[in-house]
Amino acid sequence: MESNQFGTDEFMRLCQQKSWEPMIACNLGTGSPEEARNWVEYCNFDEASRKVEMRRQNGRVDPYSVKYWCLGNEVDGVWQIGHTSADV
Repeated sequence: MESNQFGTDEFMRLCQQKSWEPMIACNLGTGSPEEARNWVEYCNFDEASRKVEMRRQNGRVDPYSVKYWCLGNEVDGVWQIGHTSADV
């Protein structure tokens, strides 16, 4: 069972330690547009909001300023919700 002990903040710290440019993939299969919006807000916003306050409570005051967001992952896979062939 995944414990979820390695999340967004841990990933972003690792990227900063290694000088990596992060890319975050939003779940298009079972995720929602609101979930994606909340994640962008958590990572990139600096205005007062619930997600910004959550990030600050988690120890990160400044935004992460994530530049690259992937909408889905391996969306051409036959296992994906709503999969269609390349011919469509």
